[in-house]
Amino acid sequence: MRKLVIAGLAAAAFAVAPVAEAQVTVNGSGSWSSVSDATNDGTPFWDNSSHDGASCNIGFILLGTASGCGNAYGDGSAVFGAGSSGLEHWAGAMGTTTPFTFSSNQTLKITIHGGFAADDGSVGTFDGSGFTTAMIGKNNAPMVFTVSSSDFLGFFISNSTLANGCGSNTACSDADGAMLQQHSLFRVGDTYYIGMEDRNFGEGNDNDFNDVIMQVTATPEPISMALLGTGLAGMGGANALRRRRRKS
Repeated sequence: MRKLVIAGLAAAAFAVAPVAEAQVTVNGSGSWSSVSDATNDGTPFWDNSSHDGASCNIGFILLGTASGCGNAYGDGSAVFGAGSSGLEHWAGAMGTTTPFTFSSNQTLKITIHGGFAADDGSVGTFDGSGFTTAMIGKNNAPMVFTVSSSDFLGFFISNSTLANGCGSNTACSDADGAMLQQHSLFRVGDTYYIGMEDRNFGEGNDNDFNDVIMQVTATPEPISMALLGTGLAGMGGANALRRRRRKS
């Protein structure tokens, strides 16, 4: 009978399949503001006229209002599923660039969209243990990978034209200063979007932050095995206690 009870509890635990709550924390001095449109007026820092088309910077793409863009995104909404509802961006005072990194209690799923103006570009992540390159060259997107870090997680873009921000010709998301910050950060609910610019910001380039776009979500992890183990351990202890009482 005990075997039947244990089997029933195991089946129930897997049927419920509870998961740990997925959470992403953005570290930095910026704040979140809603985005209802894009106007190419230079404020916030990512809202600039793109060489890809008049309505093609990262804001237009994530709002789903981009059109006629000379890149792989189309109008954006079909690729990202962001749309105009609930889009927010991360920025400093008056819409200026600001550093950021992520912290998460879960594995992050990252989808890379787009490509570079230059073939020698690369993008990836970094944490306390160093840099990890995820994509090299503009013909490898879209691609999906997962990453987890016990301390923090940042993002980088590198190519031969960029300033030496956090390494040779490399810009990192935790860089403090407009000339070294090549990343824009957005979110819709629990999904984050990182738009990267592959030409130095503020040097007469288009600064549209649409060259590479990372789509980031936390992946909840099942905890049913842990709960099942706890339950079975409790049953084992109770049975042992009953046996000792019978002997006494």
